[in-house]
Amino acid sequence: GLDDMIAERERLRRSLRRSVAGDAAEDAIQEAFVKVLARGGAEGVENRLGWFRRLVRNRAVDEARREGAARRAGEAYA
Repeated sequence: GLDDMIAERERLRRSLRRSVAGDAAEDAIQEAFVKVLARGGAEGVENRLGWFRRLVRNRAVDEARREGAARRAGEAYA
């Protein structure tokens, strides 16, 4: 449940820091926790920890895309 997700936090943070910059790893984890809590703790999800990992990865990928787009836009104006 939620305790497993909390326990997984540090491993996910270390893993994400290889692919996203700055605070984006922590931001992705926190946004995933918000989604889990908004859903009532992932009731009805068969593999809660797997679902949580996927949420975190998806958020991190979204953030990396945003950062890349912002960087490219900045380079276009340089």
